[in-house]
Amino acid sequence: MDLVQVTDNVYFLPGRVNIGVVRDGAEAIVIDSGLNDDSARRIVKAIEGVGWHITVLINTHSHADHCGGNKYIQEKTKAQIYAPAIEAQMIEVPYLEPWYLSSGAMPIDELQNQFLMARPSHVDKVMDNKGELDIGSTKMTIVSLPGHSPNQIGIEVEETFFCADSVFSEEVLDRHKIPFFIDIGKEKQTLAFLQGSSSRYYVPSHATPGTLIRDLVAANSKAILDVEKYITEETGDGTKDQILKRVCDKFGVKLNEFPQYYLTSTAVMAYLSYLQKQGRLKPTLAENELTWRKV
Repeated sequence: MDLVQVTDNVYFLPGRVNIGVVRDGAEAIVIDSGLNDDSARRIVKAIEGVGWHITVLINTHSHADHCGGNKYIQEKTKAQIYAPAIEAQMIEVPYLEPWYLSSGAMPIDELQNQFLMARPSHVDKVMDNKGELDIGSTKMTIVSLPGHSPNQIGIEVEETFFCADSVFSEEVLDRHKIPFFIDIGKEKQTLAFLQGSSSRYYVPSHATPGTLIRDLVAANSKAILDVEKYITEETGDGTKDQILKRVCDKFGVKLNEFPQYYLTSTAVMAYLSYLQKQGRLKPTLAENELTWRKV
């Protein structure tokens, strides 16, 4: 894993999750830590290999592929961990993620794995979700990017925007069909913000970094609108699980694993609650069954 330089002091480590690195003299600020200890070892090796020392690790959000390496980096380098509120609590108590995917019930064993539960790590600083952030001589801007997770943030530094999971590559969208967003209204606001943004360089976590973001915004917006349109125009009335099956059948999604089922179910529920707020769907409770109907 080799550092890719963007500006004088800004770099990233490409991979399944693109990792941000900001140099401050002989010190380094890392943005996200990957899925596990293996990811963290590669990060530490790459940074220490050029003679820098990690002093701060910023988590954009609490999903395991972004904070699973926290514990290793914290123990190895004594770096302080920064994260926004809500996300910070889930980083410290990773059980909360499978717990909320299970609607607040004790999660089944198949959800308690490294992909949904990172090793817990201590958050030293709970950040605001927007505003200026100074670390050493480095000046950054925290940008609120909710939608994929409750309080996801991005970091802008030297006209480089680390925009986390606010957008996914077309390859990811094609593979997963129904991207994981928990709040469709806020995700649309995030995409609209990105559409109007003017950073010189963008580093999404799951897409190729580059100077343009608008094509990715368009692809993610289309993915959302396709699901939204199908639910409102073609699925017909039904329970959440009936609608989930129809949506998966429509988009060719095969739910072969329990985590995939729970993640996709949560994503579909996000559409249902969003469409209720829009006045386009209405939940009806009768004969011990909750049914969603078109208004």
